[in-house]
Amino acid sequence: MDMVISHETALQAVRRGAVVGAEAPCPALPEKIGVEALRRARRALIEAGLLDHGQTMHVLLMPGQNRSRCRGVQTHRWTADRPLPLRELGWVGQPGSEGAVHLFIVDPRLLFVEMAACLSDVSAILLGWELCGRYGKVLPNDPRVGLRGRGFAARDPLVTRKDLELFLASFPSGLAGARRARRAVRFVQDRARSPMEAAVALLLLAPARMGGFGLPAPLVNVRIPLRPRAGALTREPFFEVDLCWLERRVVVEYNGFDFHDGDPSKRAAARDALRRNELQQRGVRVIQLTGTDVMDPVRFELHAQNIAQALGWRLRLEAKGWAERFRELHAAVMGLEYVPPLDCDDAIM
Repeated sequence: MDMVISHETALQAVRRGAVVGAEAPCPALPEKIGVEALRRARRALIEAGLLDHGQTMHVLLMPGQNRSRCRGVQTHRWTADRPLPLRELGWVGQPGSEGAVHLFIVDPRLLFVEMAACLSDVSAILLGWELCGRYGKVLPNDPRVGLRGRGFAARDPLVTRKDLELFLASFPSGLAGARRARRAVRFVQDRARSPMEAAVALLLLAPARMGGFGLPAPLVNVRIPLRPRAGALTREPFFEVDLCWLERRVVVEYNGFDFHDGDPSKRAAARDALRRNELQQRGVRVIQLTGTDVMDPVRFELHAQNIAQALGWRLRLEAKGWAERFRELHAAVMGLEYVPPLDCDDAIM
């Protein structure tokens, strides 16, 4: 029996390192999914660490397909008149044996649209950065070890921004999540290495109406070739810069709270000094942000103004209410609770 998992279940499986196969054709799904098949699939996901006890398993049904009612399972229906984009996840039970379930997972492009239907605009944008980035968020009870509490783990990108744009261009606009996904993908870039890189970039490039600074979109983690002498010192032919505006010769580097975690030697600091000197010798201005700079909205605003000045970019932040929109956007991308400023009458003296 074939079964498709989707929505939050698919996202959690991806974030927990599920081995997702190549794109698969839509299987011949049965007319009805029985209670036992649903229970087997849910139990298998829990045993594999892809679903927690007490969590709901989300299943995608094709038109005309029915299921038996089962506790802990929520179904959604695929209503588009087009093939269902899927990836193979694996088997529950021995293939060909009675009661075996063949599990599929929705393609990352469709997952982006599904989740956009139940996320805010900012959260949908950040999910796009994650799917197109070189990291995946790690849930608090993730069984994997060695993550140093950073909240994310390195992995290859699941999709590219171009893939999302092409998919959305042919996706029915009336389906849930399509409109928000189209809005969100405009602010997504490829190759980010951490959630904080994505947050910094989004705050800088989001338009003023959203509370951002409206800067031109940077290139993310661009590889810059090293000259032979510098390459001999680093033993690498290139280095990567976090955010880069090549034509304006400006680079922003983010050094977070876990900067050089796990490298107690002085080599990492020396390597970064070499990178910085190499860029400056090429006439590139390097602006560095720390975790404190990013988490503090006042400090971040000052750095954003410096970045705009280096780019020769005029900020247009005069519109009424921008400061409050910025605080709200900053809180959203940092995962913080936004506390609006007090009115004078409400202030406690």
